Amino acid sequence: MLRDEVVLAIESAQKALDDARIKMKARDETLRAMATAEADQRVQALQTVLDALLASMKPRGFDRKKFQARIALAGRDTPDSGPAAVRHAIYLAEARKVLGIDPNAPA
Repeated sequence: MLRDEVVLAIESAQKALDDARIKMKARDETLRAMATAEADQRVQALQTVLDALLASMKPRGFDRKKFQARIALAGRDTPDSGPAAVRHAIYLAEARKVLGIDPNAPA
């Protein structure tokens, strides 16, 4: 009788461990998907900054106002929440670099 109870307890513990492993695997996959989505948004933001820079180049120089206007427009078109919201930080940091402003200085 005692042996049967021990076997049941072990089986129950093993099932709990298996369930925990399944939940951890699902959580890891979710975190990986979120990190991938954020990385994709960062790449898209960098592409937007590069596009704004290229569009702002003139034969004899750089049109700062046009660049700033394009970045401002991109910022207005970017959502404030969700994975795409990370683009705002990239726009700010990379635009400051292009404009020659210390990217670590307060905005």
